[in-house]
Amino acid sequence: MPPGLPQGIDGVRAFFQGFLDGLTEIEVTVDELVADGDRVAVATTTSGVHSGHLFGVAPTGRRVSVAGIDVVRVDGRIVEHRGLTDTVGLLRQVAGG
Repeated sequence: MPPGLPQGIDGVRAFFQGFLDGLTEIEVTVDELVADGDRVAVATTTSGVHSGHLFGVAPTGRRVSVAGIDVVRVDGRIVEHRGLTDTVGLLRQVAGG
C-alpha cells in the first residue's frame, strides 16, 4: 500500500476511494486475463478525467490513464491478492510531466 494507507482490506478500499474521489468518467479496460487453477492474473488500464483531488494533487481536468496488474488466489472468494499500479506514472500525468 502507498504510505499513509492501512494494510489489508481497509487499505485496498482507501486506495480505490482515492481514484473515485479524483477521477470522473472512469473506464476500466481488461487488457489481459489469465487463469490457472486457483490463481487469476489480470492486466488493466484505468482512465478518467482528473476532476478531484487525486493522491494529494489538485484537479487539472486532464484525461489520465494508469496501468495495473493484479494476481489473486481464489477459494470461493479472493483469499490472497498481489497487485501493482503505476501510481508514479499517474502522478506524472497529473503533474504535467
